Amino acid sequence: MPEYEYTLDKNVPLSRKVKVRTIDDDWLAKGETKYPWHIMEVGESVFMQSPTENIKKVEAQRMQSARGHAYRWDKKFAIRTRHENGKRGIRVWRIK
Repeated sequence: MPEYEYTLDKNVPLSRKVKVRTIDDDWLAKGETKYPWHIMEVGESVFMQSPTENIKKVEAQRMQSARGHAYRWDKKFAIRTRHENGKRGIRVWRIK
């Protein structure tokens, strides 16, 4: 599996413009993952820039990945579509 690098951030305020989607956590049990859900601690967040093509599809896949990962573990995430530094993407916060 290819390795992906993401920077986990702390103290990024949760946006209020979009509904919060809370999810519980899993997926790690199936093996390695390309997303950092399993290493995130409460209060950390990660911004994932969207590609220039198939934006909605890729964002939906990432959101579903977080939901699926959360399903079998006692964790929750909040997910927002955002623009940061002129780039569109999603930010995922671990809230529980």
